[in-house]
Amino acid sequence: MGLFSFLLGCGQNNNSSTNSVAPKITKPVENISATKDQLDRRLQSEKFCKDRNIPIYQNPNSLFVESEENVVLRTKDAVVDRAIALCYLELKSEGTEKEILAKFDKKYNVMEKFSPEEKEFAMTDNPTQQQMVNANWRAESFHVMLWALGYVDSLKYPNEVCNVGEDVIHLFYKTEKEFRDNANLRSKTEILDQADLIL
Repeated sequence: MGLFSFLLGCGQNNNSSTNSVAPKITKPVENISATKDQLDRRLQSEKFCKDRNIPIYQNPNSLFVESEENVVLRTKDAVVDRAIALCYLELKSEGTEKEILAKFDKKYNVMEKFSPEEKEFAMTDNPTQQQMVNANWRAESFHVMLWALGYVDSLKYPNEVCNVGEDVIHLFYKTEKEFRDNANLRSKTEILDQADLIL
């Protein structure tokens, strides 16, 4: 679900200080007054799961993605920037040579697209094993960003890892402008449908 959270603004104030800490949620939100689009989406996701014998959470009054009216999608440019950053992180986690990473940075201006934590990982010569593992899993997030931008036709059933080699090609042989210009951000409905299914 976390991979979709970047795409969705959910009506939150994105100007908050990076030092602020969100309150911890200690239990699921219960007894939600769901909107029609939330209920329809839930039924669609449950049908998908039932058809494949996937167990589902049984409380009908909780665990909904936000209603469409409360969600503001990130801009296409923000999603493109995120995809570029995630691709770099995955490449570094695979032990890609420094020269290739330096060319990637120069070609896509990647350093300005990182969070502070990501930039720290990108700049370190000796990342920890845990940092490498964490960055390697960004390949799955990169795959979702490619889907959201229209470069991947559909998200497969999540019982196998994505094909990193195929995913990287969508970016690697394009300039940043070409990658950005050829991207078509999917609709709010499509993104919420996938987010609900994963939830």
